Amino acid sequence: LNTGEDQVASRVLLESGVRMLYFPAFPSGQTLQLSAPEVEAWYKGQGAVSDALFQRYNNNPDTQFSGLGYGRYRNAGTTRIMWDIGNLIPFILPGLLSAQAVSAPRLQRAETVPNTCHGFETIGTTCMAYYPSSKEKYPCKEIDQYDLTRCNDAFYVDFPPEERKRDLVEAVMLGGLSGPGGSGIDLLHKLQAAGL
Repeated sequence: LNTGEDQVASRVLLESGVRMLYFPAFPSGQTLQLSAPEVEAWYKGQGAVSDALFQRYNNNPDTQFSGLGYGRYRNAGTTRIMWDIGNLIPFILPGLLSAQAVSAPRLQRAETVPNTCHGFETIGTTCMAYYPSSKEKYPCKEIDQYDLTRCNDAFYVDFPPEERKRDLVEAVMLGGLSGPGGSGIDLLHKLQAAGL
């Protein structure tokens, strides 16, 4: 679940009290980078799951929305983050991951500065919102698609001390993922051993 894709679902999940593993994109997820030559050499033609990862790398929807297309990841020295692999790391290479029990944050929608969003703005121009902690104004990053006069940004904020529970297990990456091969080649070995 990407918090930004569905803020209501994210809020319900975080406030539900259900124990879950939280795998933060930054800094943990960003270590899961692969280059096109690595993906082609390690995954293409190695089995059904390996081929699926190869296809995911080459046909990921973000290439359509970035404006740069797949060619962006074919340039020498470029990599892309394989977010999908992060969820599998605890099961494939548990020794690379440490976890800690933390209190789930509350997802709070930013308050829109009155009379700044008129429904026809370009992001980052006149539509303004307040940071939750300081009430300082900033240019809105996303406008609500159902109410074009409202900023749709959200921030993680702490629950009041009396409401905090240790109901979130937060993943923390350890070494071994950013060197040559990293998690990519280890994942390939596990898939091959399983015939996938």
